[in-house]
Amino acid sequence: MKYRQPVVSISPFIVWVSCLLFVCQSCERINKEKNENLEVAVQFAALQSELLSVVECVDEIADQSNGNGISSTVNTTFLGKNGLLELVDSTYQDGDGIEFFISFSDPSLPFSQAQKSMDGKYRAGKIWVKIVSHYQENSAIAEVKIDKGMRYSVGITTDNPREFVLSMTLVRVLKKTFDIKVGKLSQIGISDPVQLTGQCSLEKVVGITIPGILGDHYLFNGKGLISEADGHNFSWAIALPLLKKMEPGCAVVCVKGVVDLNDDKDNKRINIDYDPFENEACDRFVRATIAGKIIDFEIE
Repeated sequence: MKYRQPVVSISPFIVWVSCLLFVCQSCERINKEKNENLEVAVQFAALQSELLSVVECVDEIADQSNGNGISSTVNTTFLGKNGLLELVDSTYQDGDGIEFFISFSDPSLPFSQAQKSMDGKYRAGKIWVKIVSHYQENSAIAEVKIDKGMRYSVGITTDNPREFVLSMTLVRVLKKTFDIKVGKLSQIGISDPVQLTGQCSLEKVVGITIPGILGDHYLFNGKGLISEADGHNFSWAIALPLLKKMEPGCAVVCVKGVVDLNDDKDNKRINIDYDPFENEACDRFVRATIAGKIIDFEIE
């Protein structure tokens, strides 16, 4: 007796559903990757923005030191009405430099209007600074550190700040030219934070002979590494110098410049344009181009 081999009939509907599931899973993976890359761009832009602000703040205060040291009474556009300078070592005469905390007052939320700085951001917490040699000298070195316990927080609004940690060395090469070595800069209190490291330079191109930073223009260059929490790394490099204008209503972010982020291992490319409309507008809009897709977002 012969047995016939059973014929398996596959419904066209089942084939269609299987293909649809495959396509959906592929789209989900691609969208997830794009979202992750966008988050890298958003975090980089926020870190870069605050790095410049910290450098400007430290420079403005340190520039008011003299041959003897520094006073707790300084003029600054960053501290707000409640801010103050907490001196740890105010004199150069003991041979070990000067040391102080830039204190932006209580980090409790919501922030008050008294905590608003000239650049339009609200700040709280502290920044530690040590200046090894007289700040007016070429090659003067300032060590800058923000630990988690200092609770340095920055926000565009009073109730949703970003909190940062930082270690950085600032070398005053010439009167208004700086070399910046970033040992670590990251945002804390969020899921999947990235960490920025790098070697940068900052040059004042407008306002060199005028005291203070109001009205100053800076050019920022540099390159380094962005490290993700999962171990992926992006190299970053400024392709077109970033222009920052320290003017009322214009000091939050850079108004011009281009940064490239590359992950050669996974062949990922991110381009960030700080002047997407080519008008040097004093807004917070930047443009990320990820895998050919253009996404505009605001730096917070």
